[in-house]
Amino acid sequence: MSKKDSLIFSKLLALFLWTSLFTVLIFQVQVWLYGEENVVRVEDEYIEPTISDPSIGVFGTGISDEEYSDTLGVIESAKEAEYSSASELIFDFFPEHFQYSVAPETGLVRSILWSREMTSLFSRLHIEMYELLFDVRGKMKDKTVKLFGIEQMDTPEFLAVFIHEFAHYLDIYTLDKQVLQDVSYYFYNLSWDGTKIVKKWQTQADFVSGYAMTNKYEDFAESFTYYVLHNRDFTQKMETSEVLQKKYQFFQKYVFRDETFQNTSFVDGPHAVKEYYRDITKIPFSSTKLLQYLKTEI
Repeated sequence: MSKKDSLIFSKLLALFLWTSLFTVLIFQVQVWLYGEENVVRVEDEYIEPTISDPSIGVFGTGISDEEYSDTLGVIESAKEAEYSSASELIFDFFPEHFQYSVAPETGLVRSILWSREMTSLFSRLHIEMYELLFDVRGKMKDKTVKLFGIEQMDTPEFLAVFIHEFAHYLDIYTLDKQVLQDVSYYFYNLSWDGTKIVKKWQTQADFVSGYAMTNKYEDFAESFTYYVLHNRDFTQKMETSEVLQKKYQFFQKYVFRDETFQNTSFVDGPHAVKEYYRDITKIPFSSTKLLQYLKTEI
């Protein structure tokens, strides 16, 4: 290597090191200003448990809150760690023997997360699966997706609830930081002036569901679920809303970055897209078609 080439290389190396140091410093300042405390605050105050039919729950099962708490106090979680080339899944089952009756559901979750479309969206995910149903079907807390009353949901609803909660994980923990701005803010700023303050002139047509209008985090999770499970319907629905079109383009650009899920439909037979959905996880679809698509795309 000539003296001139060596000098150029040294300058490039120095530039790279200074840029890396600046990036790390900015990131640390962000963590200091908005770090783990902010994440906890988001989970506690703004990410709402996935809504359920209020007519079912602990009281609907005939088991009291106290009995269920006692049960959790004496059982030990059955931990099952598995690895792919880019991700780690850890499952806990409550109670322990429940893992055998939900083996098919556990396999479905693995199939989705270890598909080419999803495996790059997380590095380590903890999933808790509960036999009994609280007043919710799912929630995300401390980097953990919690799913309740699994045997009381059919397979498509179970998968939809999981995808909704995984969207919260993706939003808060995967897309949480760039050097200067949270990537998710590109999405939030389309409809929200604050966590629960909708921008002026927003209408119902600018949201994929009624639940999406709860707050900006639920808007993200519901929109993500709609994009993954009902993409063709999403493209039809966004024709009436420029804001909805931009939300679709956000996932296209910042999450999947290719043609993944575009123009897909996992519904059996022709159907009409409804003007209003209360909850995206309640829209029926074929889980078989979803898995077939994921297998062909691996």
